[in-house]
Amino acid sequence: MYYIPLTKLYKIWFNKNPEEWLDVENQLRFIHMVQKHPEAKISFLYSRELLSERATSDMEEFCKKHGIQPVSIEIFKDKLRNETEKELFDTACTELRRWKDHTGGNPASASDIFRILTPVMNDLGVYSDFDIKVDFSKLTSIMSGKCMALPINLLPATKSATISNELITFAVDNNGNLHADVIKFMDIWQNRVLSAYKDWVSALLVNEDPNSTLSIFVKKFLSSNKEQNRIDEIIDFRHFILKNLDAKFLLCCDIPDLIEKRLHSFRERIGEEYIEAMLHLANLHNQFSDLDISSMTEDEIAITYGRFIVELDPDLEQFNDYAKVSDAHVKLARLQIMKETVILYSGPEVLSTILEKESSKSHQNPYDVFSAYHNNSLALCIIAQPPLKIQNIRDLIDNGHTLLNNDLSWLEEGIIAKEKRVGKMDNDARVIQRGFRSHVKRSQGDGQSHSK
Repeated sequence: MYYIPLTKLYKIWFNKNPEEWLDVENQLRFIHMVQKHPEAKISFLYSRELLSERATSDMEEFCKKHGIQPVSIEIFKDKLRNETEKELFDTACTELRRWKDHTGGNPASASDIFRILTPVMNDLGVYSDFDIKVDFSKLTSIMSGKCMALPINLLPATKSATISNELITFAVDNNGNLHADVIKFMDIWQNRVLSAYKDWVSALLVNEDPNSTLSIFVKKFLSSNKEQNRIDEIIDFRHFILKNLDAKFLLCCDIPDLIEKRLHSFRERIGEEYIEAMLHLANLHNQFSDLDISSMTEDEIAITYGRFIVELDPDLEQFNDYAKVSDAHVKLARLQIMKETVILYSGPEVLSTILEKESSKSHQNPYDVFSAYHNNSLALCIIAQPPLKIQNIRDLIDNGHTLLNNDLSWLEEGIIAKEKRVGKMDNDARVIQRGFRSHVKRSQGDGQSHSK
């Protein structure tokens, strides 16, 4: 059995605004964690390169007040074990730099990488995302049959499981350092992330149809990208998405594919409904074939794309603002691809692949392998966010943003959602303050009238 301590805890956050080290929502989450773990050593991992002197001072004051140890990621550069960790560290720093420069970097990828570097793990302990609640106040350690205990959602009915990297706990040796088996596991994890970055096309298109919109878009990027086979090429691809994935591209690629899918969905039907649907789709196909996209303005393309989307999706038939529908679809397409370029390279899918390979090598059922990394005692101490899921297109059209069930603050839509939540918190706080002041004023008035 392995001994896994839960007395050193830390969180990571990077902010693009150099004047703000952490938003109010996450500050409150941090305070809650500190209050739950008065005996624990709690740290905050940040990048000094991203913060102004004022923000750094604010952070240090907050940390001092609440007994948190601030740690700059830059101090680990000279503590890295090997070339793999150095390459990963540089990749994560590139993600942050290019995120700050608006050229395709992503802070979640950087965070994913920093949390699997062994010096960070050894010094700071158990990692947890800001948007999950942990309470180890009555559980200072666990014993496990595996050297790692990870957040795994087991579904016994279907013998399936999902895994996340939002919490990372691991075994230590008799000296309190990373257990040798943990280091072996992390070597596999680190090499898997590095290989995904280096062979990003294979990682992204592993289950993708060669004729899908994503596959076509990747080919378009590769044909326009002269400097290929760089480790940060996936970051270039993200930047390319933001600049080039527009209504024109989707009109050309999406609509023929959607018409074909609708045709397939009606082929098993018979009767009048079938004939009517086939005629409608044939008419749409002819309309698309007759388009002269090269002569259309951006607004005309957006409206045309939106109209086709509504015509092909019965659930959207009440929407007649085609430009709005088009904008929503473009946002959703970007969001889904951007999500994949994190999850598949540094996120949960990397862990899933590692455990699936372990099951294949050991000739075990994948469910049994996933179960071995699950710990019931640990699971009872965390309240995690629901699995990452992007909501339907109707929400995006109606509200201008998706109603996300996860922080997703590493994507544009998540940032918007977080800003709305923080804004609501500020407004609620002002309402409470006004009510409290009014109560105090009335109480003072009553006291004065009684004294008379």
